[in-house]
Amino acid sequence: IEHEIIRKDFKDPRVHMALVCAAIGCPRLRYEAFRGHRLEDQLNDQSREFFRDPKKFRIDRSKREVIISPILKWYGKDFLSGHWNSGQHRFKKHPSATRAVLRFATSFLPPEDRLYLESREFRIRYSTYDWSLNEIQIPSPKNTQKNYK
Repeated sequence: IEHEIIRKDFKDPRVHMALVCAAIGCPRLRYEAFRGHRLEDQLNDQSREFFRDPKKFRIDRSKREVIISPILKWYGKDFLSGHWNSGQHRFKKHPSATRAVLRFATSFLPPEDRLYLESREFRIRYSTYDWSLNEIQIPSPKNTQKNYK
């Protein structure tokens, strides 16, 4: 489904922030279903969440290094199409798929991180993907009642 339908037909790199394989290295599983009328907002929210997670994306300013999830390397070519690939002048020192990933990322980063990436030279390092099974965290009944009242 992921490779033959979702990636092929929809050509939207945000799916990589939403598709979950139950490994810790995957994006976070949402607590709600994806719905057609809310899908744009949900995919944008998933992308912001992905780039806020230091295990998926972080900037080490002291080393002038950006550490990103290997998911963004594995599917880098998926980021080459669409409106996220505008601004060809940005990130020229990186390969084309990496440039596209960085332009995509800047759409979902806080302003200070976006400015850093757009105004500094840095190297890319890919983190190690964690294939261990993601454990389910069940909210306590006390917290559940607060959330659903």
